[in-house]
Amino acid sequence: MKEDSIKFTLSKKERLHKKLEIEYLFSKGKKHTSFPLSIIYCKSLSQEDTKVIFLASKRTFPKAHQRNKAKRVLREVYRLNKHKIPKNIFIGISILNKKFSYPLIEDSFQKAIQNIS
Repeated sequence: MKEDSIKFTLSKKERLHKKLEIEYLFSKGKKHTSFPLSIIYCKSLSQEDTKVIFLASKRTFPKAHQRNKAKRVLREVYRLNKHKIPKNIFIGISILNKKFSYPLIEDSFQKAIQNIS
């Protein structure tokens, strides 16, 4: 396998799950909205890889299967476009609207990534 190839995976070490890191993201992070996504980002606490958390509001998606589907779509969009994201940052990706489609989310995610860089 070539070393230049891009890995389209999403491992556990790439996910933001520690309470301290999540609190740091929400307290120090900058917010950017690209409808229907809202992205919060900040520089990571140490020289780690980029970490991400996927959010779906219970108010927007009252049923669990709706939240799960929304987060599944967000994970897929991130997984396929993560090579465009700068290194050593924390990212929180939230979906704002109940009526979304995969191409719309992918386009808005790519626009939001350009503003992060």
